[in-house]
Amino acid sequence: MNSPGAPAATKTKYNRSGRVGIRLRTWFVVSNYLLSGLALAALALSEILPLPVNLFAAAILAMLFYLESTKILPILPPGKISLLNWALLGIPVFYLSFNLPILEAITAFLILLMFSRLAFKTELNDYLYGYLIAIVCLLIGAIYIQSLTFGGLFIAFYMTLCWGLMFYNMIAERAGSLSPPSRFKNAGENESPGASLFALSTAMLLASLVLTAAIFIAFPRLGLGFLSLNSKANPISGFSNSVTLGDVGKILQNQQVVMRVEFKKDDKEYRPATPIYWRGVALDHYNGKTWTATVDSKLRLRNRPGVGLNLFMVDPPVDIVDLEIFMETFDSNFVFTNGIPIYIDGNFRRLDMDQSFSLRMPDNHYGPRKLLLTSETGHPKISYDIVGPGGESEKFLERFLQVPELSPQIISLADELTYSAKSDLAKTVNILKFLAEGFGYSLDMVHETEASGLDEFLFVQKKGHCEYFASAMTILLRLGGTPARIVNGFMGSEWNEMGDYMIVRQAHAHSWVEAFIPGQGWTLFDPTPPDPQAGSLDAQSSAARMMDLLRLNWQRYIVRYSLKDQIDIVSWFGESGRDMAFGFKNLQTIKWKTILKSIQDNILPLLLAAVGVTALLYFLRRDFGFSLRPQPPFAVQSYQLLLLKLEKQGLPKPPHWTHRELLRRLDPLPEEKRSAAKRVIEFYESSRFAHRLPDDEQKKDVKDLLAKI
Repeated sequence: MNSPGAPAATKTKYNRSGRVGIRLRTWFVVSNYLLSGLALAALALSEILPLPVNLFAAAILAMLFYLESTKILPILPPGKISLLNWALLGIPVFYLSFNLPILEAITAFLILLMFSRLAFKTELNDYLYGYLIAIVCLLIGAIYIQSLTFGGLFIAFYMTLCWGLMFYNMIAERAGSLSPPSRFKNAGENESPGASLFALSTAMLLASLVLTAAIFIAFPRLGLGFLSLNSKANPISGFSNSVTLGDVGKILQNQQVVMRVEFKKDDKEYRPATPIYWRGVALDHYNGKTWTATVDSKLRLRNRPGVGLNLFMVDPPVDIVDLEIFMETFDSNFVFTNGIPIYIDGNFRRLDMDQSFSLRMPDNHYGPRKLLLTSETGHPKISYDIVGPGGESEKFLERFLQVPELSPQIISLADELTYSAKSDLAKTVNILKFLAEGFGYSLDMVHETEASGLDEFLFVQKKGHCEYFASAMTILLRLGGTPARIVNGFMGSEWNEMGDYMIVRQAHAHSWVEAFIPGQGWTLFDPTPPDPQAGSLDAQSSAARMMDLLRLNWQRYIVRYSLKDQIDIVSWFGESGRDMAFGFKNLQTIKWKTILKSIQDNILPLLLAAVGVTALLYFLRRDFGFSLRPQPPFAVQSYQLLLLKLEKQGLPKPPHWTHRELLRRLDPLPEEKRSAAKRVIEFYESSRFAHRLPDDEQKKDVKDLLAKI
């Protein structure tokens, strides 16, 4: 049994009960509104518009779905809908009426445009415009959604879009892509696509997604890009709230890149003096084996990518530096900063700061990141000049005097180094001098006794890596009454001259000391002697430098998280667009007398320009057939001219006549004119419907025939 109006080859699908399954039209409508719903979900998750606005939009979408499911919608628009006209009208109206930032105005306009496309349609093809709008909404969400939620949203959107296009083509086969709503509303009403079609299409879509993820998503984000397929490095470890003495030494043996940093000062690239300390996590409590951060989170900030966060203000500024940081995949969410951070932005939604000024991104993001950081680097030895964020009291410093149960030898050594010192700064000088004499650098820390790690380092081996030196100095300072803490981060010095950026590797991991010096603040002290093998990292071959530069470009231009272009676009809209809108808002301040006077003063140049433009358009139209309006094909023009000539001779063509009916009603004309008219109509039929393009000779013949009528 064939469906009404369908081709003979189209069969109605029944289920086992003998009834028609879910109708094709139902699947088509559901897929369209599901796609729009997912687009609205992407905008809602991006948090560009307030929650009430998103809920209101969802309610309108549900109402439109009900109206279309009952065939009330879609309807013909009251006038011709143009994307350009809507954009020129909608965005300024939203911006000027509600004083919205430009991105919010664009987002609100997209939602309005989506609803208008769902409600009004002139033909079936208008559904494709709706798909395009939904894709744009998803792309906006991709800029701001950095969690795994977007992955699920993208998969659902991708599959729904494919289903929607499939159902659209099936409806177009039955009703025609140019059919009006009155015709395509009923298309597919008595047909069901069948379960096998869904099973096959779903399997193919999932297979394509898996393949795409393996090639394009997983490789670059998990450090498996084409530039590092042979890498044997493991993810970074040791940067957390709890670090056992010796963990940093494990990191030092790993050559994997952690981040690449570009430096700018006064908008010009430059190479800073090295080494540079990258501050990560500050640890305050030591139990004899493990350092732990026990301070509370002081600030919880919410970031809008492209807008960023202002952190600290240094007055007066001494040396302001802009840094563009490309971070590789690793299992720590701490932010590594150089100097005092003034401003930060990147692909993160939230930023936490604890009472030791450690910054972290609490969102569960596994993969590369990009950060934009502005820092004050004019005080390289001062971490912060206040006790802690939020104006903590001096009592807060007591937590940085905590010590575990220690051996008498360590207590005696601390008394010897600090007792006679007259200031906290003098105590640090004595301890630094002690550790610089008779102690060496080594990564081979194998315990030879049953003593604690610090005892064996200070009194037995007298060698170790940075973590042992920093831990020893921190404990000795605390025993002497000076608040101190250990800081884990990186000390970078490797420079890629080919790309003018710094490379920071896991092997650059470092521990140092921050001691609170009255009148100075938290001051950086590094008791660790230079690593004899550190220079080998900076002596990379030219080929290695080139490959690393390619890796940086791979991250910037291929991997999804590159925010430079996104931020540039947002900045352009935020600055240029806002300036343009500001001009619109101030149009009322322009006096018409001033405009008229300006026209009078420049009347001659304006007239010459108008004459020149008119002449140019005339010659273009005469010599090249140029017109501001698109010209119909030659066959159509000839047929229209024929109709005008016949109408003048008393043979008007009624609107319901076809060209064949006109051909049969040419008897009142003289023989010569009747013959010429028939040949013109035959030429029109063959050219218009048989798609035969006339050559110059045929065009000349037709013009001669028209001249005879």
